[in-house]
Amino acid sequence: MTNLLHIGLLSAVPYTVGAVGMLALCYSSDRRLERHWHFFAAVFSAGCAAIAIGFASDDPALSIACLAVLAIGYLSAVALFWTIPTGFLSEAESAGCIAFISSAGQIGSLIAPVLFGYVSDQTKSLTLGACLVAVVLFAGGCAVLSLKTSAK
Repeated sequence: MTNLLHIGLLSAVPYTVGAVGMLALCYSSDRRLERHWHFFAAVFSAGCAAIAIGFASDDPALSIACLAVLAIGYLSAVALFWTIPTGFLSEAESAGCIAFISSAGQIGSLIAPVLFGYVSDQTKSLTLGACLVAVVLFAGGCAVLSLKTSAK
């Protein structure tokens, strides 16, 4: 029974750290009234942590630390992302565009695990799959940086 308790406690560590980090990063974003660079920092750190996890799979402590950084980046990116479209879309455009963004995200949620599994299965390693996740995160961060905020 204690092994299950230890596993549960260890699996809570990255998300606890992630929640605290998300609050700190989002507070900074709100205080500075800046979203794009904070979002990019979040996805960049998540991408770097994903790559590091691929190489640190033999060290449990390092893996948990990488998962914590990944949780900070991912949770912060999700929280910050939804504040960005409303900053440059008009009220008439918002509903349809946010619905499209959400739909595209759901398609990505269906494809990503399959692609990650396929790449990991073909290479017999999680490293290349983790690098693929990082590339997608980096591309998303660059896409958000390229948005023009004065479209209203």
